[in-house]
Amino acid sequence: MINRRVEYLSATIMVGWAGLLIATSDNSVTSSVAFAPMISRGWTEIQLAIILGLFGLVWLCALWVNGRYRRTPVFRCICAAGGVVIWSHVGLQLVISGFRTGIWSTGLPVYWTLAAFDLASCYRSAADAYFAHLKGKLKDKMAAAQHEP
Repeated sequence: MINRRVEYLSATIMVGWAGLLIATSDNSVTSSVAFAPMISRGWTEIQLAIILGLFGLVWLCALWVNGRYRRTPVFRCICAAGGVVIWSHVGLQLVISGFRTGIWSTGLPVYWTLAAFDLASCYRSAADAYFAHLKGKLKDKMAAAQHEP
């Protein structure tokens, strides 16, 4: 069953990875051969930390807000789609690195699994958005019917 816990997990991993990148801004985290394609594209650890950290925090806020307001599952859907893009990009870079160097990272199944579960979360939150929309329309119709003579 896909629920918000999976999304909290993915967003928390992003924030944690960003924290590690900031805490060790000496290239020790991305010095692995597996991350060479990312670094060769000009990404620095600080840039990765900012992107991952901000996106993860926005996602966590969207999850918190979604639990309190009816019409916000669309924010969860957007964030989950962003998680798919980010994790599949990291996974793709590890695949490229594996083919180039012959050294395969054990992170490969981790990032692709995160991307797959974020895709399922995207579907789930899109369905939640649809049902919240229907519920809102029904509630509006009921309120209008009460005011009719």
